[in-house]
Amino acid sequence: MGIPFESKAPHRDGRDPAPGALADGPGVPTGPVDPDDPASVLEQIPDAFLAFDRDWRVQHLNWKAAHLLGASRAEVLGREVWSALPEAGGLEWESELRRAAQGSSTLHLEKYFRSPGAWFEIHAFPSRMGVALYMRDISDRKWTERSLRDSDHFARTILASVGEGIFVLDRELRCRLWNDFMAQATGLTAEEVLGRPVGEVFNLDASPGAGIGLGRVLEGEGFRIPSTRELVPSTRSQRWVDLVLSPQVSLEGEVVGVVGIMHDVTDRHAVEERLLHSAMHDPLTGLPNRSYFMEQLRQANDRARRYEDFHFGLVFLDVDHFKVINDSLGHQAGDDLLLQFARKLEDCVRPGDIAARIGGDEFAVLLYDMGDEVDATDIAQRIQSSLGNRFVIQGREVFVTLSAGVAVGTVGYERPEDLLRDADTAMYRAKEKGRGRFELFDAEMHKSAVALLLMQTDLQRAVEREEFALHYQPIFDIRDATLVGFEALLRWEHPRNGLIAPGAFIHVAEDTGVIVEIGRWAAREACRQLGEWRATSPGASELSVHVNLSGKEFVQPDGVGEILDIVRGAGLGPGSLKLEVTESIILENADLVARALEELREHGIELSIDDFGTGYSSLSYLHRFPFDTVKIDQSFVSGAAAEVSNQEIIRAIISLSHNLGMDVIAEGVETSEQMEMLLRLGCDFAQGFFFSGPMAGGDAGAYIDRATATALAG
Repeated sequence: MGIPFESKAPHRDGRDPAPGALADGPGVPTGPVDPDDPASVLEQIPDAFLAFDRDWRVQHLNWKAAHLLGASRAEVLGREVWSALPEAGGLEWESELRRAAQGSSTLHLEKYFRSPGAWFEIHAFPSRMGVALYMRDISDRKWTERSLRDSDHFARTILASVGEGIFVLDRELRCRLWNDFMAQATGLTAEEVLGRPVGEVFNLDASPGAGIGLGRVLEGEGFRIPSTRELVPSTRSQRWVDLVLSPQVSLEGEVVGVVGIMHDVTDRHAVEERLLHSAMHDPLTGLPNRSYFMEQLRQANDRARRYEDFHFGLVFLDVDHFKVINDSLGHQAGDDLLLQFARKLEDCVRPGDIAARIGGDEFAVLLYDMGDEVDATDIAQRIQSSLGNRFVIQGREVFVTLSAGVAVGTVGYERPEDLLRDADTAMYRAKEKGRGRFELFDAEMHKSAVALLLMQTDLQRAVEREEFALHYQPIFDIRDATLVGFEALLRWEHPRNGLIAPGAFIHVAEDTGVIVEIGRWAAREACRQLGEWRATSPGASELSVHVNLSGKEFVQPDGVGEILDIVRGAGLGPGSLKLEVTESIILENADLVARALEELREHGIELSIDDFGTGYSSLSYLHRFPFDTVKIDQSFVSGAAAEVSNQEIIRAIISLSHNLGMDVIAEGVETSEQMEMLLRLGCDFAQGFFFSGPMAGGDAGAYIDRATATALAG
């Protein structure tokens, strides 16, 4: 081991040099310098100097060398250089010194000595006696360089490892740095990019204002280029990227370039597209939903308002009797039908038109570039016929019809919602006319729709203001001509339009649900009126009152209980109230109605099936439901006297009803011939203008008295 050098640099392990290592050693010059004496000059230089002869023994060293070696001159002079200098015996080190001693070369190197943990810049050159060695401690510089290299390596490691693309442009907007992520995202390596103008690397035309934005960055502002796929034309997969540009500022505060960070937002964009698709499309059918359709409709309407030669239309489609499929085969079958319907609808619409599911079993098609209303109806007819009516659901053939409404967009529409409303109105008109057809919207429909809306509003107010009244039509036992009861018929005493018959408003009341409140009122009023007749007319003690019951009342949580409470509240027995239901009510809610009717029957309420003979399968209901009475519809009675076929139908109804233990009431009896025919066929009861038309409650009381007097006189 050689004598260790002193060093101002920290050791490799980071510890400070030993205490006193930098203290002055022996040989520190104390006298004046003689410029003519080389030895005196060498004593003044801050670096170490040694000279040794050809036998490699130290012949001279200045005070700095002695200081660095930590020994006196006497201890060093005469010693071989290999023992005086640390690691001097290394092969490379020794060969370099020997060549310098032979005068064949001058040694210049930087060497790190492990023992002191210091770097030295070494110059060795031949001299007259041998070799002169000049050594300067450069540890501070080497550690600074190492620190800079480490910092640079650290920065490059970070740039290479971050999951964002980073690049740097100089003031001439040429690429000066391009990290690995940029290479991965763009397919361009650093070698291909560095030194090239930014316009050759990025497609700046893909983002409006990008060129101006770069200029702003060089002026010290930040700039963002939003998501685009065309910004990097070389990208093989056309990734979506965002660019954020910031000024690169020197320590002096001068903008020297541009730092760019590129975010790959392809995955985020894909998620956004999926979310947008979900927000704008129906999850079951995949068709555009109502929101998307209304936006496209709005754009078409705006375009039509700007350009007179642009025409568009709308077809509104509804699956007829869809509820029956859901109720009979289940909701999964209903969904399967809607899916098949959607696929057929997509196949039959024209390119460029938009088919959408508006909700439930309702669909719509937005028609572009139409000529006139004839074009719209032709397209609607083609759509309707193309969809067909045969579907296979869960292995079963199902035949389905469609009702459609057509509306044509004109400059008269202020809002797109109005066009959809009109097409919907036309569709409902198609349903009213028998379903399985389409109707073109016209102004008359709009008037009807407005009138319907007004009626809905008036009906709500009518319930609140108690504008309804009951008129009563007598029912007679035609076998002995005795009065047995009345049918309560609803009338609306409208404050502007006068007395309105139920046929003009009952369907509206059904649709809006107001019928439930009206029905309860009618039952209470009929029972109250019967109680009043019984209190004032001796002949009313055995009379009953017939009240029509709405299907909506059956689906109420305690509809049966409320009816029973009404009868008890009027102080009547259960047999005093007879409820009439139509076949359509049974068709819509067969199981629910059957349970409700059984419960009413158990409490003594008698039941009639009204308008018998007008439905699809009326005969099957007679043995399935607990009816006491069958009412033959007046359409059979009015022509029965002249038509043998009608008489045979009446005969069959009467015979079947009697066999099942039910009475029969004939409605709409107007002539003596009809009366004679009904008697001959065995009918039990009858009502109609032959006896009396409907009358107010007070008039009915007087009628009871006259009928009672006639019966007593007879």
